[in-house]
Amino acid sequence: MPNEQWGTKRICPTTGKRFYDLNKDPIISPYTGETVTLDANKGRTMVADAEDAQTTKMNEAGVFIYVNNILDEIYSETNLVPMPGRSFLIGYSIGID
Repeated sequence: MPNEQWGTKRICPTTGKRFYDLNKDPIISPYTGETVTLDANKGRTMVADAEDAQTTKMNEAGVFIYVNNILDEIYSETNLVPMPGRSFLIGYSIGID
């Protein structure tokens, strides 16, 4: 349960991360240091936009490299089974909806 001293839970408009405002005025995001302004026309406090989060997740892409046994040492695991030498895995991942 949140403590009353923590204030209201807000969302940083830049990062989308949640934080408590600690009942301070003006509200400052702990992630960016920017002042968070509230839209007076909205009846509720700022909430995360689910569609925006889904769009961000959908458009993720990246390159990865895995290297096993980087020093190419000879060693054995359980039951004296010899382990393979150095191996590489290079790839690219992309999120498609």
